[in-house]
Amino acid sequence: MTVFRARGLAVAAGMMLSAAAVSAAPVPGAGFQKDQVAQAGPLRLVPREREAPASEAAKPDQLPGLVPGGPASPRRVIQDIEVNTLGGLDPDEAGTLYPDTGGLGAALWNGMPRDDIERLVQRLPVTIQSPTMRDVLRRLLLTAAALPPATGGTGGRLLTMRAERLQAMGLLGSAAELVAVAPNRATDAALQRLSAENFLYRGDIGGACADSRRQDQRLDALFWQQLLIYCQAVQGDTSGAALGANLLAETGQLNDSLFFRLIDRLVSGNAVTVDSLAKPTAMLLSLMRTTNVPVPADAVDQAAPPLLGMIAASPKTPIEIRLAAAERGALHGAITAERLAQAYASVEFSKEDLNNAMSIADVTRTPRGRALLYQAALVHTVPTARAAVLQKALKLAHEDGQYALMVRVYETLLIGLSPSNELSWFSVDAGRALYALDRADLARHWLDALRQVSARDPVAGVSADALWVIASLAEMTTETAGSETPVPATVPVAAPVERPKQVGVIPQRVESAAASGLPAQPPALSVRTEPAGATPKVVIRTDTPAADAWRAALRETEPETAARRISDAYTLLTSAGVVVGDAEWRVLLGDSGARMAVTPDPAYRAMLLRASQQGRRGETVLLAALILGESGLAEMDMTVLAEIVSALRMVGLGAEARRTALEIAVQAGI
Repeated sequence: MTVFRARGLAVAAGMMLSAAAVSAAPVPGAGFQKDQVAQAGPLRLVPREREAPASEAAKPDQLPGLVPGGPASPRRVIQDIEVNTLGGLDPDEAGTLYPDTGGLGAALWNGMPRDDIERLVQRLPVTIQSPTMRDVLRRLLLTAAALPPATGGTGGRLLTMRAERLQAMGLLGSAAELVAVAPNRATDAALQRLSAENFLYRGDIGGACADSRRQDQRLDALFWQQLLIYCQAVQGDTSGAALGANLLAETGQLNDSLFFRLIDRLVSGNAVTVDSLAKPTAMLLSLMRTTNVPVPADAVDQAAPPLLGMIAASPKTPIEIRLAAAERGALHGAITAERLAQAYASVEFSKEDLNNAMSIADVTRTPRGRALLYQAALVHTVPTARAAVLQKALKLAHEDGQYALMVRVYETLLIGLSPSNELSWFSVDAGRALYALDRADLARHWLDALRQVSARDPVAGVSADALWVIASLAEMTTETAGSETPVPATVPVAAPVERPKQVGVIPQRVESAAASGLPAQPPALSVRTEPAGATPKVVIRTDTPAADAWRAALRETEPETAARRISDAYTLLTSAGVVVGDAEWRVLLGDSGARMAVTPDPAYRAMLLRASQQGRRGETVLLAALILGESGLAEMDMTVLAEIVSALRMVGLGAEARRTALEIAVQAGI
């Protein structure tokens, strides 16, 4: 074994020599990989400012902006957007999304103190189980938006926090894009480390080593010393890697024997066995993959979302551990459902196992058992046989609390089946799953086929009636689930605000509600958002024969829990904009008793209500994510979940509110 000791050598000097060697040597895999973002030409960071009409343009003797601290500068009002004097570029305002590309608006942070923004962003959960909330957070963290002035010279800190949260959530492409547009990316140590770690997460050692070659002035940082040694070893400079490891060991700064053992394996080929890895890191997992060392099972329990992706892709790790990592990663959004399906399909099973997949999966509630069911569904080409496997898989997923994930894994197979008389027994399962996938267009066909059967099979009709709530939420349009702010018959539509010509500059404050897309005042209570006289595509009422049939179906099939489920459904529908009449509520009085539920700190709920009523979109999204936390939808009280849906509607995120309500209904089984 190589002994990492060094005497009489200065650590910094040795590291500088090593860095010079790395700079001169080619790095395997260097250059842009598939997931990297290549930019051609000047890179715009923030929206263009709309040009002022000729009548409002500055006169020749007027300057559009003055040096901060000088005489008062003129203000221009451009289509209801008040533009004050532009100071120095604030790197925290940079982003990659704008209103026309999925961003949440330049006025995202209006009304929220900057210190509070930073404090809440830093606390955002990273293992978010709601796909809708995770996507809204991704868009929020990528949005280019104006900010209140930084205090104490903290400019640039918020952008780093945003990139770090994206990366910690496993959204590696989004994190890399945000770092790429950061004005301070060449000087900010935290952003540079995030970039190098991003390459390691994605298995791009060449990219990480290219970053390390640019860190000559930061070789006192432990991370860069480790990366430098790693890069020397993988490119064959064993003597340089050994020297660097000796120097690092001599300092005593790094208390990580596994790192030195893995470097020793790269340098001298000595065997390494890892029985436990309670604190996995991108560096260690990358080294283990490079040296073909299996990852132990306990690493999955403590791994953050991006690390789960690395474990799932580790070729020498036992398949059971890789599948467990892939499932957890997919649950938290770091791995796509398609990639999890590929992992399931990669497992080898005997023909006998595939023929008995449903009985085996019943008693083997493990990732391997779920992979067996998936492969059984793949190999069956007869629709009735495939539907039977799908029905079993969805039933077990619901029992195991993985239904929302598994419907996405089986999406392609579900869409490939068509309703028929032979599959009438599968219609309810198919309809529920397709509604959960927000494919109301396909789910509707299955329920139509089921109702045709109900004439001779009353049970089929009851089953179809039980899906009324989830079907109603899936069929809602953005208009009927939109903001609660009433819209007058004639609405003056402001022209879209273009992005500013100055790279990295955005208006410091957007005062106009029309331009920002947010309510100008606390919204009045109303269900409609369409202009007077317009007819929405779907109008939901709870006093119709369909709603009566749904209530009757619940009381027939689940008499002990019917009142609670109906109450939860009313609460959720109300938050989505449906008016539930007094008569419907009164029927439940006395039938639904007290229940145990998880509720957040009252301060969060109070501020969520105030932020949403006053149109503070950024604050509303942050608080909603913090309230949900990492536990997800299953453990939260329905009243709190409904408050989140309502808050999203109030700040103009009607489509996101509807999808969140749909997720809640699927999770709650209502």
